[in-house]
Amino acid sequence: METAIIQWIQSFANPFFDQLFELITMLGEELFIVAVVALIYWTLNKEMGKYLCYSLCLSLCVNGVIKSAVQSPRPIGVEGIRSLRVETAGGYSFPSGHTQSAATFWFSLASWAKTRWLYVTAGIVSLLVAVSRLYLGVHWPRDVGAGLVLGILLPMLALFLYRQVQNRWLLYCITLLPLLSGLFLPDSAHYCKVLGLYVGFVLGVLFEERFVNFEVQGSLLTKAVRFLVGLVLLGVIKLGLGMLGDSAVVHIVEYGCVSFFALGVWPLLFTKLKI
Repeated sequence: METAIIQWIQSFANPFFDQLFELITMLGEELFIVAVVALIYWTLNKEMGKYLCYSLCLSLCVNGVIKSAVQSPRPIGVEGIRSLRVETAGGYSFPSGHTQSAATFWFSLASWAKTRWLYVTAGIVSLLVAVSRLYLGVHWPRDVGAGLVLGILLPMLALFLYRQVQNRWLLYCITLLPLLSGLFLPDSAHYCKVLGLYVGFVLGVLFEERFVNFEVQGSLLTKAVRFLVGLVLLGVIKLGLGMLGDSAVVHIVEYGCVSFFALGVWPLLFTKLKI
């Protein structure tokens, strides 16, 4: 049944749709989400940026735990299914990380802002990313379905916790303790990336609140420079640390340093530099 659904979607395949769905699937990828969250945190609304980071880290960690526990194979290589952009399809299949990430980001944004048009946008974008994963032949329908459900529910949980637990240390520890269970699952290598991201987020936010406390004010040009330079520096750090290897420890250090720099160190630097 699931194979038939993918084949039906792929029956409409043509070069235009290939390019279109490859672009759409990028809305659930690391580069797009990191760039938009960084833009919000550095230049628009710091508190919203913190919540988005918390919600995304929570969602990604849950996704990693489930993937490692279930270990569901992807449809890549199944007869009758054509798979594209397979370089973005690392690890196991259930639930869809792209779908869940896109839904988490957009529904987190909508939940914070509480505007109807953002909820509509969140629904449309999330569904498009889900369909793109099926069209590209890298996920089963059950994968994207689970990703959608988790991507809608987890931002609600994250917002409830974020607003109810005023002690941030307590909140972050409460969240971290169950997430550590992922380290004891059979395949924890990929999970270490998101765990490192979460640890770096926690340390970065606490560092910023204690030693920086930056403001997002500034001219449009100043904010543009702050954003573009920050992204370049993040890319340099990630590429540099990524050259150290592919072990679980390296993944934790790599992603931890990237998020710590984004949330704590770069705000300190652009405050000192007055940009």
